[in-house]
Amino acid sequence: MAYGKKLSLKAKLTLLYTTLMAAVVCAALVLLFSVSNQEILSTVQRKLRDRVAEATEDVTYRNRDLHFDSDLMELKDNVYISLYDTNYVIPYGFDQTTQFQDGNLREVASGNVRYYVMDMSSLVDGYGDILIRGITSVAEAEGNFKAILRAAFIVFPLIVVFAALLGYGMTKRTLAPVKKITETVQDIRRKSDFSRRIHLGEGKDEIYTLAATFDGMLDQVESSIQREQQFTSDVSHELRTPIAVILMQCDALLERKDLDSQIREEIGVIQKKTAALSQMVSQLLILSRADQG
Repeated sequence: MAYGKKLSLKAKLTLLYTTLMAAVVCAALVLLFSVSNQEILSTVQRKLRDRVAEATEDVTYRNRDLHFDSDLMELKDNVYISLYDTNYVIPYGFDQTTQFQDGNLREVASGNVRYYVMDMSSLVDGYGDILIRGITSVAEAEGNFKAILRAAFIVFPLIVVFAALLGYGMTKRTLAPVKKITETVQDIRRKSDFSRRIHLGEGKDEIYTLAATFDGMLDQVESSIQREQQFTSDVSHELRTPIAVILMQCDALLERKDLDSQIREEIGVIQKKTAALSQMVSQLLILSRADQG
């Protein structure tokens, strides 16, 4: 918790954005792997079915002999085709317990290798039934899936780094107005210049609303200060006249010869205090004018 308080808002938002993006990408990859694995296996099974179905059209019976197209026995789409009569012999190296199942596609293990097996019977005119078996290895499909998996492990860190950089850029751009607000307020506090404003411009999000609120508050503060300065200036002006009159009257009384010493002394005290008050009012007026520029 204390460590989180030491992080800047920019760092927190970048970390949050990166974490969310990594989680989304990770979930997407898991879904992609699941769908890809099923799709790859489905593609292999579909190719096996199609290849066996094509093989039924490549066998003909002429002149008391079976004839095959030249590409029937070629390895196509990694599917191995074998033909048998009703007394078929299972190919060498394949699990000999695998019996013929017409129209059934199934997975069979032979040693450490797994195969898809598709059996189909076909009627050849003039000859009778023949048995067609297609065999393809599951290893290729699994190899393709593993290749995709390895590529994902390489791409995933790059995606996370890209998400972090993108998140940092977006966060920096989003928080740029906040930085301007902070710098402006600090400058106002340092220079006591309440005429400064943030002026972010037009905007409807929370940051622009905050800036407009600050500007409005500064308007009120500046207006209050101006009213206070004007009041001080007005009061100082208004006090100068009666103070000047008091000083003049004191001077006039002190010039009289018929005053006894006690009254003269009391008038002298009034004159001294009034002079001090006049000096204070003059200083207050100078300060007020200085504040007003």
